[in-house]
Amino acid sequence: MTLTTLGLIGVVIIIGLGGYQIPFWPSDTEVSLEKPFSNFIGRELHVMGDVTALTWNDFPDKEKILVVSLTSPPAASNRFVSHRIPLQQGQRVLIQSAWKSFSLIEFTYYYQVSVPGAGLPEGIPINLKIGSDGIPNPLVYDFIQSNNSFQLTPAQSDRSLTLTATELNPFDDD
Repeated sequence: MTLTTLGLIGVVIIIGLGGYQIPFWPSDTEVSLEKPFSNFIGRELHVMGDVTALTWNDFPDKEKILVVSLTSPPAASNRFVSHRIPLQQGQRVLIQSAWKSFSLIEFTYYYQVSVPGAGLPEGIPINLKIGSDGIPNPLVYDFIQSNNSFQLTPAQSDRSLTLTATELNPFDDD
């Protein structure tokens, strides 16, 4: 009995450390309005280093893509990864929202982003894992100044967030 209990606890620890989502586990929580993440929502990054977009499938259905994750080497390569799409240096990455996920012993944080013109699947969430400080890896990503300013506004009906782009005039005195 004790050996069985220890075995089950060991399996749960391995699953948790591996970052697997367990069906009865709490769902991810949006933290876009919390500091320090709210400082980065709407910001634009560009890729400076080696970044690969991994498309994660719903094995055994390798054609059903669940999520795309942006990662630096070493990247995963297993039966749950359908495609590995390298991003070009200089590629734009737009931060849209921030999320936290619980993996047994710790919280992991990630941004949901868009990567225009990279050829990634449409309508699939794209995640960029970050630390609790909210800063993407500075050896791989660089913040760039843009003439587009994004304003984060909470929607009143379902507490989801929307981004609206506003053109800024650099000569405006406002």
